[in-house]
Amino acid sequence: MVGVEKVSLLGSLVEQYNSKGILPDGFKSLIKTDLGDITEEGLSKEVVSLLKKTDEGSVSAPVLINGQYNLFFVRRKDLVESDLFLKNKERIEKELFEEELRKVLADWIEREKAKLLVKFFF
Repeated sequence: MVGVEKVSLLGSLVEQYNSKGILPDGFKSLIKTDLGDITEEGLSKEVVSLLKKTDEGSVSAPVLINGQYNLFFVRRKDLVESDLFLKNKERIEKELFEEELRKVLADWIEREKAKLLVKFFF
């Protein structure tokens, strides 16, 4: 296991490992796992926040998960719509359209009122 004092060196070592495949002797116990294509669903808020701040081709800051330090090398960031968003996309579009339609209608009514003499009888 890598000690806490070595955590600050991990970012540059992971970048070096990704490019050359070589780790110094003190870091041979590191485990590399390729997560492949992942989405936000199923990740903790802490990890999602960390990955959003990490640029493509960069290594994230170390994060402590279950007593082990983890770093993420972000190979590629594809912004995709989440499953939850896709399920609600049509409803959201309809609501936005209706809201815009109400504004247009209200503006049209005000313009027509200004052109005509409108009397209200109560």
